[in-house]
Amino acid sequence: RWSAVRLIASGTLLVAALLWLGQQYRILEQTAQAIPEALQAGAAQPAPAPGISPLMDLAKLAAAGLIGLLVAGVRRRLQPERQRNQSLEHAKVLLCIAGALMMLIIGDSVARAFGIAGAAAIIRFRTPVEDAKEITLLFLLMGLGMMCGLGGFTVAGVSTAFICLFLVGLERFGADRPRTMMVEVTAKTRDFPAAEIETIFTLNRIQFERREVSQ
Repeated sequence: RWSAVRLIASGTLLVAALLWLGQQYRILEQTAQAIPEALQAGAAQPAPAPGISPLMDLAKLAAAGLIGLLVAGVRRRLQPERQRNQSLEHAKVLLCIAGALMMLIIGDSVARAFGIAGAAAIIRFRTPVEDAKEITLLFLLMGLGMMCGLGGFTVAGVSTAFICLFLVGLERFGADRPRTMMVEVTAKTRDFPAAEIETIFTLNRIQFERREVSQ
């Protein structure tokens, strides 16, 4: 289906963009570390590039949001039969962004870390999450967002690809076995539509076996 093709293509582009952005961020870090050494050596102070820090912070938040959208899209694609919980899907994306934002706010300050931890303890999820996979996925998205906030785009890109592929593998190879159910069908007349019922089961790919017939 085209929706699956678009999801795979967008995921591939996102991971490639994160890897490229990780290389660029590493170059910027090396340049920032080399400036104090050059100043100590008596070299002339280079002019700072205006607007680099705000744009990089925006890139971190955008990367976290796109990662949340991709993982939530893969999860929804793997379980099309489940009722869609839009609030939980939005929470996944926002939680990934929240992880990046917290890392940007904390920086190297221990006091800020304790302050945010205290504020986060007040927040409670009002929506019950029955699936243990969804709870674990929330923690994984939080970690991916934190990695984006720290500037680890390369690790975030590789981890995103790994988690998406691992989710596909879990659904493909670790899916629950189909349940065995007993179906009782009653006809109002003496002419029982057995052929029509068997056709319906066959079209829906339901394996069946006639156990008992009572006239």
